[in-house]
Amino acid sequence: MADVKATIAKLVDLQKVDYRVIELKKKKDDLDGGLVVSKKAVDAAKIALEAAHKAAQEAKAHVHRKEMDVSEREEQIRQLNGKLGSATSNKEYAGILLKIGEHKAENGKTETDILMAMDEVEAKDKLHEDAKSKMRDAEAGLRDAEAKIAAQKAAMEADAAAAAAERVAIAAEVPAEALRVYERIRAGNKRSGTAVAVVHGEYCQECQMAITAHELTELIQGQKLMMCRTCQRILVLET
Repeated sequence: MADVKATIAKLVDLQKVDYRVIELKKKKDDLDGGLVVSKKAVDAAKIALEAAHKAAQEAKAHVHRKEMDVSEREEQIRQLNGKLGSATSNKEYAGILLKIGEHKAENGKTETDILMAMDEVEAKDKLHEDAKSKMRDAEAGLRDAEAKIAAQKAAMEADAAAAAAERVAIAAEVPAEALRVYERIRAGNKRSGTAVAVVHGEYCQECQMAITAHELTELIQGQKLMMCRTCQRILVLET
């Protein structure tokens, strides 16, 4: 009787260690999920930075096109000025002056547009710099999160190694047949990893099905391993 009860006690200890290993693995896997928020922040910052860079470049390109228009008209004005001396009539002379005036007026308007566009360039550049800063902050946040998670994982791996060593030690003290039964049941319950079920009152706490009075008596006597007729787990009395 004492040997069976001692075996059951060891199986309970073994299950506690197995639960700990499962929980550590789950927590370790969940840690990677903790990086999702930081990674999304970096992705969002990257998209915002690309958009800000594109807007800044487009604003500068707009100014450059306006400046090219002014340069082209200035060249046209220079050429027209050169034609004034060769005008053969007052009408032709007046026409050239009119064209020069139109180009100058257009340049005056364009130069005003350029000044306004330069303000837009400045604003877009500021947004671009702000986006760069946010990108740096997001990347720093991700690095910090990765460092913290790496440290947590290392601690969990150390705990898991200690638990694995403890499991080996406990398993060595369990009779081979009882250990085989335990491992078979545990393998059949991969989701929970539960091989030992506590009996509370007259009910198995894993499947919530009642055991018979005779089974309860045999369980109390502790002369053999008792299995739940429904879930096939090893039964143990609630302590």
